[in-house]
Amino acid sequence: MRDKAIYFNPKKWLSEPRIVIGLMSGTSLDGIDASLVRFWIENNVHKFHTIGFYYLPFSSAIKTKILNVINHKIFVSDISNLNFLLANYYNKAVKSLLIRNNFKSSDVDLIGLHGQTVWHKPPYSTYQLGSASVLNILSDVPVISDFRSADIALGGQGAPLVPIFDKVFLSDNNKNTIALNIGGMANITYLPRRGSVIAFDTGPGNVLIDSFARKLFKKDFDRNGKFAMKGNLSFELFSFLKQLKFIGKKPPKSTGRELFNTEYINKLFKFIIDKKISEYDAMNTLTKFTSWSIAENIRKFTDEKSRIIVSGGGARNSAIMLFLQDELPLAEIKRSDDIGINSDAKESICFAYLAWRNIANLTGNIKSVTGANKEVILGSLSIQ
Repeated sequence: MRDKAIYFNPKKWLSEPRIVIGLMSGTSLDGIDASLVRFWIENNVHKFHTIGFYYLPFSSAIKTKILNVINHKIFVSDISNLNFLLANYYNKAVKSLLIRNNFKSSDVDLIGLHGQTVWHKPPYSTYQLGSASVLNILSDVPVISDFRSADIALGGQGAPLVPIFDKVFLSDNNKNTIALNIGGMANITYLPRRGSVIAFDTGPGNVLIDSFARKLFKKDFDRNGKFAMKGNLSFELFSFLKQLKFIGKKPPKSTGRELFNTEYINKLFKFIIDKKISEYDAMNTLTKFTSWSIAENIRKFTDEKSRIIVSGGGARNSAIMLFLQDELPLAEIKRSDDIGINSDAKESICFAYLAWRNIANLTGNIKSVTGANKEVILGSLSIQ
């Protein structure tokens, strides 16, 4: 029988190691990342160990339903149905993760559910689909969800939220560090040796590359950047892409599918067709633009000589990594795998950590990052 008292007693919660599942599905819409993580405190230092990781790809039908919501091609009933359907998918990921690691639901203390973002428009609102109450019932594990709303209510961007993890686990007293995550969008956390942490979205991560891998090659993504490496830069397309004002905008800033939506993708596709740009040159240019936009933000707003630790799906794209090193020759660039953090799992680990912090009565946002007027505990608890 689960002891519900621990969820309302931070001291008791912190008295022993806790097992938390983190669930993340991002703007790339590829599927669900699920991490099984143990958290504890040792000599006043937060520690974690990743026990297991599981990836559940979205079916094409689910992906289409999500895109229809994002692109406003829906009724309210569609949103409600998808909210329940996604909860079932998250539960499927939980069950598979547990089976593969010989765990039972009773072994797990908590789930941190990010949900599927379908709308993010600070300072007005944000919305992540995937009912926490349904997941709580199906999984028989308490769930922390809705991590972004409180920060937006306090005048923040509601993103990025990963920086608290980066600050606690990746800071280095000897050198400036940048934690770069390349998911659907790309975002960085700048951890200077001295001074405040800043973090923000830089612009596209995999979103443009994946969209055009599907349009031009009927593939879900450009594996290892092989399409990009076969092409050359199109100066016309590169100049067209650089018209995106978000890239040069000062932080704090965040973005998502509401900017890189179907309308924008179709506009780019028309440009590529009208200018007779080859498929390979288009992929090369989109990939170089992605790396350039990340590097441009690092040059403008942080320190280009930093140690850069890359995670997310983009860390496995050799072309992105190569072009990024070309753009930032003075930086020391490595994958998070090199320091023992699975680059695919990092974001889901972070939301497990945010859930753990919620029950521990610890704040989850960083004012200097999101622009909120104070730091607060993030997320809401669903428990039966």
